[in-house]
Amino acid sequence: MGVLPRVVVDARMLGERGHGIANYVSDLAYGMAELRGTVKLPYDLIFLVAKKKNVATQLANFPTFETNYSFLHPLENWEIPETLTRLRADLYHSTSFSSLPFCPCPYIQTIHDLNHLSYGSIGKKIYYRIWLRRFANGAKRIVTVSEFSRGEIARWFGMPEEKISVAENAIRVPMLERIAGPSEAIIRAAGVRHGKYFFALSSMKRHKNLAFLVKAYSAYRKSAPAAAIWPLVLPVQEGAFREEGVLCLGALANDEAMSFLKHAGAFLFPSLYEGFGRPPLEAAALGVPVIVSEIPPLREGLAGVREMERIFLPPQDLIAWQGAFLKASQGGITRPGVETRDWISEHFSARKLAEKMDIIYRSTIRKFTG
Repeated sequence: MGVLPRVVVDARMLGERGHGIANYVSDLAYGMAELRGTVKLPYDLIFLVAKKKNVATQLANFPTFETNYSFLHPLENWEIPETLTRLRADLYHSTSFSSLPFCPCPYIQTIHDLNHLSYGSIGKKIYYRIWLRRFANGAKRIVTVSEFSRGEIARWFGMPEEKISVAENAIRVPMLERIAGPSEAIIRAAGVRHGKYFFALSSMKRHKNLAFLVKAYSAYRKSAPAAAIWPLVLPVQEGAFREEGVLCLGALANDEAMSFLKHAGAFLFPSLYEGFGRPPLEAAALGVPVIVSEIPPLREGLAGVREMERIFLPPQDLIAWQGAFLKASQGGITRPGVETRDWISEHFSARKLAEKMDIIYRSTIRKFTG
């Protein structure tokens, strides 16, 4: 039997704390491990990881290769092509907007969204317009995470949508439930009661719209009956917001964040822009009602969550968000049930992500490497 082609996947963004792209890569690895248990893969998978980061368990123990330079380090432009040559890669999968000046083998690229064009720094806007545009145009296939992002990318690049495949983020429901755990000590230490607080799993980035959310929360506190007032828990730097009732806990480890999410009375997600919107689906999968911005990717992702379990609101309508806080604290939103959990498990499984990427890997290898 001959040597199998090698598919090298960029996983250098993985570390101790999870975030969107890192979770995408980890879910891909676990989906591939599940797929490999029932289907013979006609290629070997190798994941590039940053040096001194112990992330093998996040990659389902697939083979890894350590690189000297971390994700988006300037010197990756020289190290990654050299590494791909050394590994004799037949296909490279850039899993983010990280873009190389040249690549010694055929490659595909996952572009999650075009967020930085509207909300990024000047440097990131330049990176997208020059480096990303050039690298993506040379890709054998572009992959993205929603139909919304597919349309945006096609328009911005001026390429047919047929060149862009959609492989949605995975929501590993059993894993979420496991890492959330009982979490009594974590919740108690924060001074909040199970089911009697709001939680927003987000960051201080401008498009996440957290300052607006805190403003709407303050308006709710001023107008709501005392019995209907819950605290708002945020995983942002302590002191970032000093409004009454807002608890800024600092950065949370993944298990801590999932614990707060699982036991919240309601989850809030006021984003102005998303490519996919993973946290609201995680909340719904854990049985937490969701209050989210009415933007296309969230409508798309939450299509199977029942109307009584979620509220869509214009992302900058202060009165609407103020009212939603009150409605949730008075029991006006139903907790998502087993039907919703099962729908999320079926539509956004790691296995389904892997199956879509397997088709892309196989067809690209066949077409461009013989």
